[in-house]
Amino acid sequence: MDFLQLKYFKDAAKFENFSIAAKHNFVPQPSISKAVKNLEAELGVSLFDRAGKNIYLNDNGKYMYKRTKEIFNILDDCTKRFSNYKSNSIDIYIQEGSFFIPRLVADFTMVHPNTTFHYPTVSEVLRSKKLPFDFTFMAMQEDMSQYDYTLLCEDNLVLLVSLEHPLAKQDIVSLSDLKNENFVSYYETISHRILSDRLCRQVGHFFPHYVYETHDEFIVLHWVSTNVGVTLIPENFYYSRPYRNIKVLKLDQTIPCQVVLAWEKNKNLSNAEKEFLDFTVEWFKKNIK
Repeated sequence: MDFLQLKYFKDAAKFENFSIAAKHNFVPQPSISKAVKNLEAELGVSLFDRAGKNIYLNDNGKYMYKRTKEIFNILDDCTKRFSNYKSNSIDIYIQEGSFFIPRLVADFTMVHPNTTFHYPTVSEVLRSKKLPFDFTFMAMQEDMSQYDYTLLCEDNLVLLVSLEHPLAKQDIVSLSDLKNENFVSYYETISHRILSDRLCRQVGHFFPHYVYETHDEFIVLHWVSTNVGVTLIPENFYYSRPYRNIKVLKLDQTIPCQVVLAWEKNKNLSNAEKEFLDFTVEWFKKNIK
C-alpha cells in the first residue's frame, strides 16, 4: 500500500468512476484500475461492486474511503502548517511608530538577511476580508479580542505644537483647552487616531477638528512644525526622533499610551515571524526607553 495507490482509490471512490478518476489525475484509466485491484488484493476484500462498466462503493469501500479521506485531510493540514514555517517574508501594517520601524527592520535584517518585508497600505487593509498582514504595531485598544499581542512599551501622550503657535508659550496644557484647535493626525481607522479621539471625547469632552489626515508620522510632524495644526503623540517616541520648530507640551492629566506588536488571534507563527517577534521585544528594551 502506498500514497499514490491510496490517492487513486480515493478519487475513484469519490467519482465512482475509473475514467473520471484517471482524467482527474492525468493518467490512463488502466493505472487507476490496477491500483484499485492491487489495493483490494492487499486488503483481502473488494471495495467496489461492479455492474458492467459501472462501479459502486460497497460497505468495505465506504469504510476505506472515509478513512482514506481522513489521512489526506491530515496530510493537507501538515502541508499548510509547515509551508508557513518556510516563509521568510513578513507583512507589517504600520499603525504606530513609522519613524522607528525602518531602524528596527534594518537591525533585524543585519542578523537575518534572508527575511524580506512588505508593508500593506491602509486601503489594502480596508479592502481585505481578513487580516492582510503578519504583524501590526499599534496603540492598545479597548477591544483587542481579534489579536494576540505583546506589550512593547508604555508611554505618556504629549501635545506637539509649532513654536509659532500661541500655546508654545506654555509648558502644560489641558485637553479641554484644545476643543477649538485644528488637529493633524492619522486616518480614523488607525489605532493611534482611535485612541486620541476616544481620549478627547472622554477626558476633554470634545471631538477634535481635523484639517489633515495621513498614515505617515513624518507628515504629521511637518504639518505641526508649519503650524497647520496640533497633534497628540507618545512622548518617548517623539524624543527618539525630534523634529524642527516643534514645542512639546505636557498634559495636566497623565494619559498613558501602550504600544503593542499584535498578530491574528491563534495564528501559528512561522520561524521568521517568531524570530522577528523575539528580536522586536529585545530591540525595544534597548532603544525605546
